[in-house]
Amino acid sequence: MGSAELSLCLLLLTAAWRTEGFQGAWLDPDYYARTAVRPELQWDWGRTWSGVSINNQPVANLLSNVLGNYKYSLPRVALQRGVAYMGPACRLRRLVRQLLSRDQSRPVKVGVIGGSITWGQGVRPRGEADWFSLLSKWMLAAFPAANITTRNGCTPGVPASYMM
Repeated sequence: MGSAELSLCLLLLTAAWRTEGFQGAWLDPDYYARTAVRPELQWDWGRTWSGVSINNQPVANLLSNVLGNYKYSLPRVALQRGVAYMGPACRLRRLVRQLLSRDQSRPVKVGVIGGSITWGQGVRPRGEADWFSLLSKWMLAAFPAANITTRNGCTPGVPASYMM
């Protein structure tokens, strides 16, 4: 971008600012007003999963006891901004298909690596209340017929260079 284009952009931005072209709740100087929970931005699981079914059962009904009661503290837009690329999710779909299938001949192994937070630093009792233990318990309860093995391979108290 040359200096002429940059000058034009700055001129247009200044003009828009002076004529109050920049308006909205996102510019409110009050932090609490700007970040207030707005129902129109919250998740609606019934609408989100409305066209998806497994074995002729709507996914919204299958997942309602897990997803239906949970209230995110961040609006959907803010959560989506935190994800750069979701990927095709073909491996995740294969995993869910395997967990839901009647044939449990292949075991499902879930492992996690990380540092102090993933290890469960500051959580009591560790190994029961940290996020990976909760996820493991949920998976075992949600898919009782599946052969699921979970391993937490985290190392607490190491510098970031340890993970490289």
